[in-house]
Amino acid sequence: MSTRSAGLLPCQARCYTFLGRRLTGCHASPFSLWMNTMNRCLTVFLYSMMLVATSLPLLAPRTAEAQGTPRTFPESALRGKLVVTLPPEVTLNGKPDRLSPGARIHDTNNLLVMSGGLLHRELVVNYVRDGHGLIHQVWILTPQEAALKRPTRPA
Repeated sequence: MSTRSAGLLPCQARCYTFLGRRLTGCHASPFSLWMNTMNRCLTVFLYSMMLVATSLPLLAPRTAEAQGTPRTFPESALRGKLVVTLPPEVTLNGKPDRLSPGARIHDTNNLLVMSGGLLHRELVVNYVRDGHGLIHQVWILTPQEAALKRPTRPA
């Protein structure tokens, strides 16, 4: 029996049931990206949520690790008070000094900071000099780290 003889148009003959709903018509497929355009948005949303859910456990140990472990400094690191005047010019313990090209300055969270962001601030630091006598690595200390004794002059 054809669809014409049943009194139905060809497009009305196709019926789908999806999630308990009866869908009819030419484009009644529940997965049509033309009639149900939000399917694409839902798919992108679900994939992004799966990506976020799988990446959260990877980030969690890093934050706990950064909070709990104290920083270690090289044996050759010295203690001083640093003021950045005009990069690369600094004063260290009140005497003029200079940062080396490519000097690395670590803040209290061990993140790299630029010397221009530290202008005219007096900071308690540990530092290491390079082979030319310029300040090469600097660690800005927390109050707990500053309370620990460290030599101020090379031995």
